[in-house]
Amino acid sequence: MGSTSSPQTVTVSAYGPVTISNAAVSANYSEADNCPASMANGTTCTMYAHFVPTASGSLNGNITVNSNGFFSQVNTVNLTGLGSAISLGGAPLAFGNETVKVKSAANSVTATNSGATAITMGAITSTNTTDYAIASNNCPASGATLAAKATCTVSGAFISAATTTCTPNLIIASGGNWVINVQFHPTVVGFAMGSISVSDNDATSPQSVSLQGYGTGVKFNPGSINFGTVTRGAQVSSTATITNVGTSPVFFIGAELTGTSSADFSVNYGNSPPCGNSQTNPLLPGKTCQITVYFLPSKVGAESATYKVFSNSVGSPQTLPLVGTGQ
Repeated sequence: MGSTSSPQTVTVSAYGPVTISNAAVSANYSEADNCPASMANGTTCTMYAHFVPTASGSLNGNITVNSNGFFSQVNTVNLTGLGSAISLGGAPLAFGNETVKVKSAANSVTATNSGATAITMGAITSTNTTDYAIASNNCPASGATLAAKATCTVSGAFISAATTTCTPNLIIASGGNWVINVQFHPTVVGFAMGSISVSDNDATSPQSVSLQGYGTGVKFNPGSINFGTVTRGAQVSSTATITNVGTSPVFFIGAELTGTSSADFSVNYGNSPPCGNSQTNPLLPGKTCQITVYFLPSKVGAESATYKVFSNSVGSPQTLPLVGTGQ
């Protein structure tokens, strides 16, 4: 409800000269076309039918074309669609790159009841309970009514809402919504996918949201460096540790500093593979490499750059944000 589907096409063919007087479409559907008022024998045109549900459940309709056709002056195309009162906003959830064994920031999916009557929620299930988790929960108790425009979030193991206070039989009032905050917590290097399935008593139950992200084996600690305020012309330094948190060797192809102020930052390994961890001398699982980063401000004001390392790990290049202020 409240949205428009992708179009379905209908081809109109003229058998003999045809004059189209009008084309009408029933409620819950819309129509657009490139059909002229008059069509020569053997020509075709295309109608585009869209589903625009105003209620939940199975909704039938039709397009009626009136013409002076020889075989039939009224041609009808039957239409059917399934309207959903529950919409899942924010889908799909794409988390991008995240370090293995590190939890990402939460991404949210909002379930909204756009119908005229309350919806009773059922179980929440996932196809991947290893790499994804639900972050928080402030939902009403089972059977309570969620007020219009109110929200709630779900937490606990990403298995079923039965393990949280947002349990089956939670009622979402008309116009109400609730929020699922999902975190990506990759356990291995590589692509991880899954989905959330939300069950309820709506005609389109269950509704689903796809999840995807990449686990990367290279971790910077700290995750960024702030040099603070430094006198112009004075150089300061800080260290960062690169750890192979994966299960296979990681080697670096090279590195670079980028950004508008990159000339005022430097790394002790320059553009070379940090710690000499090249293809012939990879960084083994669990091992670390320490780099030293320098800031030598040439101007007064805020400066920033990004140190990038290019590796054979998923998510390459891995990045270390750098900031500092010259005075």
